[in-house]
Amino acid sequence: MYFLSNFSDKDWAQPYIDMAAKNAAENNSFDFLNNFHDKPLAQPYIDKAANIAAENNSFNFLDNFHDKPWAQPYIDMAAKSALEYNSLYFLNNFRDKPWAQPYIDMAAKSAAENNSPYFLNNFRDKPWAQPYIDMAAKIAAENDSNVFILFFQREGWANKPIESIGGMTWIQYAESIHKKSGNNYKDSLIKLSNILMKMNLEKFSFDVKKLL
Repeated sequence: MYFLSNFSDKDWAQPYIDMAAKNAAENNSFDFLNNFHDKPLAQPYIDKAANIAAENNSFNFLDNFHDKPWAQPYIDMAAKSALEYNSLYFLNNFRDKPWAQPYIDMAAKSAAENNSPYFLNNFRDKPWAQPYIDMAAKIAAENDSNVFILFFQREGWANKPIESIGGMTWIQYAESIHKKSGNNYKDSLIKLSNILMKMNLEKFSFDVKKLL
C-alpha cells in the first residue's frame, strides 16, 4: 500500500505496479479498494480485493461500497458476515437499507438471543422484531430476573398476560424466577449498570451505581 500510495505515478516504479497492486489487494483489501478502486492499476484485482474485504471487513465494506457497481456481487456475503459478527450493529446501522432486507429477520433473531435486554429496549416496537419479542423476554428474564424487573417493570408490554407462560405477565414470570433463584440484588444492579452502559445510557447507569 505504501508503495502504491507514494510511487504509483513514478516512471521507475511502473514495472512493479502490478505486483504491488496484487499484494495490496490480497493483504490490505479494504484500503486498496478505498484508495484505488477507480484507478486503472486496480482493475485486474478489484474482484479479489472485494471478495476478501466483504468477508473480513464487512462493516466497512458495506458502509463505504454498498452503492458501487463492482461491489454488488459481494454485498450478500458482506451482509451475512456482518450480521453474524455483530447483529446489533447490523440492525442499528443497516436495517433501512434495501440490500439489508433479506437479512433483517436473521439479525433480529440473533440479537434477541444474544443481546435480549438491548433488543427489547431498542427494537420492541419495530414490526420485524415482533416474532422475537417473547423469545427475547424469556431469555432476559431467565438470565437475570432482577435486571429484567428493574429495567422493564414499568413497560406496558412486560405487564400484559402471555399465553405461552400460563397467562402470567413477563414481570410476574421474572418475579417467579427470582423467588426460586434468590438472585443477589447487588450483583443484578451491577449487571444492569453494565447493560445500560452498552446501550449508551450512561446517565441511567450512573444512577443505578448510586444504589450499590
